Amino acid sequence: MADEEYGVVQEGFKRKSREDIEKDMKDTAKNLFGDDINLKENSPLGLLITLISYALALVWKALAGVYNSAFLDTAVGKSLDYVGQYIGIKRKPAAKAVGEALFTGQADEVIPNGFRISTDTDPKIIYETTRSGIIEQDGTITLPIKAVEAGEDYEVAQNQLTEFINPSPFVYEVTNNEPTYGGQDRESDYEFRQRYKESITLSGASTIDAIRSAIYEVAGVRSVYIRENHTMDIMDGLPPKSIEAVVLGGAEASIGQAILESKAAGIETAGAYTVDVQDNAGNSRSISFSRPTSVPIYVDVSLDISPVYPVDGDIQVERAIIKYIGGTDRDGNTHPGTNVGEKVIHSRIIGEIYKIAGIDDATVTIGTSDNPAGIANIDIAGNSVAETDTAKVDVIHQ
Repeated sequence: MADEEYGVVQEGFKRKSREDIEKDMKDTAKNLFGDDINLKENSPLGLLITLISYALALVWKALAGVYNSAFLDTAVGKSLDYVGQYIGIKRKPAAKAVGEALFTGQADEVIPNGFRISTDTDPKIIYETTRSGIIEQDGTITLPIKAVEAGEDYEVAQNQLTEFINPSPFVYEVTNNEPTYGGQDRESDYEFRQRYKESITLSGASTIDAIRSAIYEVAGVRSVYIRENHTMDIMDGLPPKSIEAVVLGGAEASIGQAILESKAAGIETAGAYTVDVQDNAGNSRSISFSRPTSVPIYVDVSLDISPVYPVDGDIQVERAIIKYIGGTDRDGNTHPGTNVGEKVIHSRIIGEIYKIAGIDDATVTIGTSDNPAGIANIDIAGNSVAETDTAKVDVIHQ
């Protein structure tokens, strides 16, 4: 084939394989030296062509990588970060979980900034105070804490931080009365691509899509749904001229700041949570929003498989379902899945399953409790979000 059929063509980028390179070089050699030239693999010219074809194949591979690095669906790693700059978003770095710890000890004892506490697990999950404090006369003080390591795995449930790393004889006990939150792994390529698509309207001014996109920029946010009342009357419980952002994940103060900076002037906010944030003039503003109620989704899958079904096919099916609905897979990866208020569509689950090789037939039932028997879509209210996990997905073979 002619060289002009490779490279950037009408269909995109067509990469030349090593076999094509070798064939073109041998054809050229015959044109130069005659058809009787010795091009066998062990001949001097044959060996030279083989060596050069391997090197040129690597060049073509690099060219394909450069071409693909410019596009959202094919760029990876740092190249994908550069694609994010097209619309002004950056990959979310790993974030440390935060919370509060209640210390009990001798009154007037100073607990310094950086005082470390931990769980009693192996390995320990270590937190440290982010400011100093003095134990009050009642023998207690509550101080803000932050995980020493970043990532989702360093969030802890309530009353798990009970040990001292650097103990003091005048500090007797410690615990966290509430779970810690805000821990986040570095955003994966898959998660970044999904957020990119959600953030296309980030540059818009004060629109619902722009507000949603701004909230998605907050570390730890997985899903956002925004209700709007543009009338002068109370509508569906919303005050006149107001919005209610229903947000899954993310720190409350950061969410409030994102709403303040993206909403239109004069528009009120509604919701069960209220935080005080500062505007550019340094004035304190109260911003309200809500958290969604989690709706557990159970999925039973019965498969009729062929010999080409992968060894880890059941795990792939499970992961495909979790990716679509949303939740945490067996590797600890959290997938955004469906949005707040978005229904779970039965046929979409089947479609995701059939993307895996070797499945001849699949029967899928879904529901909001164990042993599901439904095949109808599951409606999700505007203040709720569908979630599933490994324990809620059951895959068997017919």
